[in-house]
Amino acid sequence: MPQTTQAVLRFGDEYQAYLDKEYPLTDRPGFAVSTVRPSQVLQFPGVTFESTMMVRRLMEENDRRFNIFGRPSFAHNHLPHHILTSYSLGASPKHLQATFEANVKAMAPLPAPNMEGDESDQKGKETKESAVGSDAKELIINQDNWHDTKLLGVKDHYPAYLLFFHKEIERIGGMETLEKYFFSSAANSGGKQNKKGPRMFTRLFSGAFHPWIHLGFALEFRDQVTLAEAFAQAAIHAGEELGCAFPDNWPTVPSAKSHARRRSSQTIDTDASFIDPRRTQVSASNMTGMMGNLHSNTTPLTFSTSVTTGYRNLAHVSLLEIYAELCESKDIEIPAYDPDMSINERLAAVVKGDQGEKIRKIADKWGLTEGELVKAGEADGWARRVEELHILCTLLAVGTGRAGKETRVDFFLMHCLTSSIFLSSVLVHLTPPHRLVILKSYLTVVLVTALSRGRPRIDPEIVLAHTAFPSPRKVAKSNDAPGKDVEGLDEETETIGKLEDSTYGNFWTGVVDNALHAHGMSHGRKRIAG
Repeated sequence: MPQTTQAVLRFGDEYQAYLDKEYPLTDRPGFAVSTVRPSQVLQFPGVTFESTMMVRRLMEENDRRFNIFGRPSFAHNHLPHHILTSYSLGASPKHLQATFEANVKAMAPLPAPNMEGDESDQKGKETKESAVGSDAKELIINQDNWHDTKLLGVKDHYPAYLLFFHKEIERIGGMETLEKYFFSSAANSGGKQNKKGPRMFTRLFSGAFHPWIHLGFALEFRDQVTLAEAFAQAAIHAGEELGCAFPDNWPTVPSAKSHARRRSSQTIDTDASFIDPRRTQVSASNMTGMMGNLHSNTTPLTFSTSVTTGYRNLAHVSLLEIYAELCESKDIEIPAYDPDMSINERLAAVVKGDQGEKIRKIADKWGLTEGELVKAGEADGWARRVEELHILCTLLAVGTGRAGKETRVDFFLMHCLTSSIFLSSVLVHLTPPHRLVILKSYLTVVLVTALSRGRPRIDPEIVLAHTAFPSPRKVAKSNDAPGKDVEGLDEETETIGKLEDSTYGNFWTGVVDNALHAHGMSHGRKRIAG
């Protein structure tokens, strides 16, 4: 009988007592409590009050306990991604904590705020040294120095930036922090006193899209803890590899306040429990209301259509046509293959000189009108353009191999696909001018990434050759699985928990599958579907 390495599973008040004892907020003054709520995108059976409370505690523990880079030090912390995705798929509280425990060995500890990182783990660190020398342990990020380009882009400064953004979200709100520190002119061009400029917007797409992905998770699940981590993660990425892909004053957009708009009364980003951590109490009784109102809560922001924003009304050119032009262009060179080149070096080589401008001109042929940027769910709204990006990124990830050969997914093209998932979660909160900037910028980075991977040719037949009815009877084992003797993992199968134990996983998937196969159960199927 397979044995499972037993994790210490704590629930309810017991878990809260453990968290407060081992990682108290008194040791992390200024840190926030989690405001996680069910996904605004995926409504899957199995999400409960208990699983929501478990996720909140796990998000808080990750925030107080772990660095944004794991082991090795160039690997990003994916723990919130694992937990939030499993939560949205209906994982039980027991499964969620087992998932957490199974990934702990890959994490690195978070240094005390305002201190340097672990000096014993220097292998794999970026070559950029801390700009504050021997005084690094006293570093405090504040209103006066947050934009200092000598402090930005330094991995060891993550704890200081994390504390800073926790305080800013508490002070002015989550979306206001995004506006001020990523979209504003001061956050990018820097003005006369800072010639280089912080370029914060560009940093969001650095590091194989990881700050952007973290931001998407934060907004999809309305969690202020994950949001602060996303902002801090962006701040400590250099972003220089994408610098030439955008002009120095990018992005140029009116502020959200100056852009006339009228908010829907049920808009997500005005949700008090997301903005204000003091209003995050959730009870079992109101959990049903939270989940039942998900569809109405996803009502997009609405804006006055009388505002003139200067969008060009071009004839629609598809993204596949744009990518075909990129592949055929003789004006854009791609670096010769060099196994010793890092991904950042390849990205920088792609956009060097005037190549960044040439790539932008091709991307700019993707005409986006004001009308569609105001709308969301309609056939001619921005959701359709997001779907177009999904298709392009899917084909780049899984339709660029060799026909008849074993499927091999490029690591960085795969991140184009996984990052595209969060476009809707971010765009629903933004004004039309901000949506335009995000869509055009995201497309540009995808094109630059494709060029850095050798400008692969898309072959849709590779995708269509797969069966439409795969049989998920065997649990796939990841190449980067943590291995045996890990808390929460079954020793024989190396899966999270025992496959035959219904307290792990999501028992609803089995219920649905059984209902589909059961003969003469039409009424039961309707009850399950309802």
